[in-house]
Amino acid sequence: MTGGGTLPVLVAFSVVPLGVGTSVGEYVKSVIKELDKRGFKFQVGPMFTTVELKREELRDFFDFLCEIHDKLAEEGIGRIETIIKLDDRRDKEIDIEYKVKRVLEE
Repeated sequence: MTGGGTLPVLVAFSVVPLGVGTSVGEYVKSVIKELDKRGFKFQVGPMFTTVELKREELRDFFDFLCEIHDKLAEEGIGRIETIIKLDDRRDKEIDIEYKVKRVLEE
């Protein structure tokens, strides 16, 4: 299984508007709402949101992030920080639930 075309890619990301104070919950909610609207499979965590994608959906996801940046800029946010982490494992099929379950197993 080295091709990776059909194996899921996990993407953990965090979009943070800077200069808006200490609470960014409303901004996070709007990003989550957009993820849901687009049909992405995701799981919200306390600091990052993880999205499960097919490898060929990565470009769509990056386009989504660019649109989120544009939307925040239109709302007057002058600086936006985004952190992205990809898990592109090609030797084994993994998904969000698998990774969490493996760590919590006894």
